[in-house]
Amino acid sequence: MDSHRRQDKTESNIARIFDVYDRDQGSSPGGRAARFASYIQGVGTEALKEIGDTGTDWHARAGAAAGWGGEGRVNWMLLKVQDHLLTHFAETTVTTAMGFDSTAPVARKMSADLRLSLQDVECLAEAARMTLSNYLAVNQGEKELDLLNSLSGGFWNMVGALQRVRGTHLARADHTARRAVLQERRAFLEKKVVPFQEQNPRVDRIRISVFGFSRGATEARVFCNWLGDACDPGPAPLRLCGIPVQIDFVGLFDTVASVGAAQSFFESVFDGHGGWASAEDLRIPADVRRCVHMVAAHEVRGSFPVDLVDGANCEQIIYPNMRRRRGCV
Repeated sequence: MDSHRRQDKTESNIARIFDVYDRDQGSSPGGRAARFASYIQGVGTEALKEIGDTGTDWHARAGAAAGWGGEGRVNWMLLKVQDHLLTHFAETTVTTAMGFDSTAPVARKMSADLRLSLQDVECLAEAARMTLSNYLAVNQGEKELDLLNSLSGGFWNMVGALQRVRGTHLARADHTARRAVLQERRAFLEKKVVPFQEQNPRVDRIRISVFGFSRGATEARVFCNWLGDACDPGPAPLRLCGIPVQIDFVGLFDTVASVGAAQSFFESVFDGHGGWASAEDLRIPADVRRCVHMVAAHEVRGSFPVDLVDGANCEQIIYPNMRRRRGCV
């Protein structure tokens, strides 16, 4: 990406970090590529090549309203970890070597949200962005109000709406499919990597840093918890094809989940942790070396509740300002 193309300063700080990342491979042993950077645009925007998200019409609306496509984006990041390792050794990717023209069909196979029909995506977008009062559909303007019929109709309207929201909120991420795809790729990758590792120069360690803003911060945190699925099976510490994997740094701006029905819709039922963004998967793992979370102190919108971090490896810095300004200024 080229940050200079946006003169209106709407590009996020995450995109700017990606822009300035040092990709110079001049000092890499053996002339192999050793530094890799991957970036994917946020939910509600286009990621067609990466995961098949058009970023238009109902894809855009469901992404913005309910975080649709977030699971696919996290899975794409996991695919890239494996792809980069093979690129280092063989100047190709696991995706290409296994016969795929892009990561989109692989991400779809792994992701429950990407496999929703367009009709379900449309229903999700419509349902997730409405308020509880809209669901209840109680017409308070009429002089003669049949309260029993109104409440009864409102209740069933709400039940129908909740059934539509379940597409992303109640249906959790497809952990089984994700693990199966990643382990199939890992086995393929290992056969390619082992011969190279028996020679010099060897790869001693894979070091990862992850950044995200808003729902992208949610995706970054979920990525840290799902990374083990892309690595060798077995207990910690993480290894990929026998190579130790280390998350050096996690940089976050204003973690906001709001996946499925937002907290502002029906707070006693929904807290924004639907679909792929369970509260358990937002924890910062203990093996992350350092996490810094910058938080806006004056965000008042109920649909954007912040998920704070906790742990000895975490630093939380609270600034005066609104969420969007923290992530884009």
